[in-house]
Amino acid sequence: MMMTPLKDSCGRPLGPFSVIRERQRSYPVDVGGLAHDFGISVIRKDWPDDLSGAIGKDDKGYFIVVNAKHSEERQRFTIAHEIAHYVLHRDRIGKDGIKDGLLYRSKLSDIDERAANRLAADILMPADMLGRAAADAGGLKNLDQVAANLKVSRTALSIRLGLPT
Repeated sequence: MMMTPLKDSCGRPLGPFSVIRERQRSYPVDVGGLAHDFGISVIRKDWPDDLSGAIGKDDKGYFIVVNAKHSEERQRFTIAHEIAHYVLHRDRIGKDGIKDGLLYRSKLSDIDERAANRLAADILMPADMLGRAAADAGGLKNLDQVAANLKVSRTALSIRLGLPT
């Protein structure tokens, strides 16, 4: 997939966090569109339940594979997580990629995985958007509606808010 870089008002290419911010103007964040902005293809595939997703690189460029059997909310978080690997660890994505699952972690350290999870949560639930989604849901007492507004799981939202899960 050939990518045409997004540009600022002066014609300079946007940095990765500015590209992310462009997709955070309204909720839910369009993670498929964000992947496209980075020139990353998204492929859905039936995988075992313990494998969530992977990012890799081939002759055509970068791609994300996401488990089609998982819920939409889980798939969205997985795509955001793999985009986070692209932004944070692109230099370590090779032909064998980076696979993420419950039982399998590739070459990256736990610190790198936690960083990708944090950035994924920030992509899907930035503080300002979280505030708008909560206000639209009538406050944080309606966590299920806030999660539905953002198209994230209640668990992901609770973790983002520092609440027990």
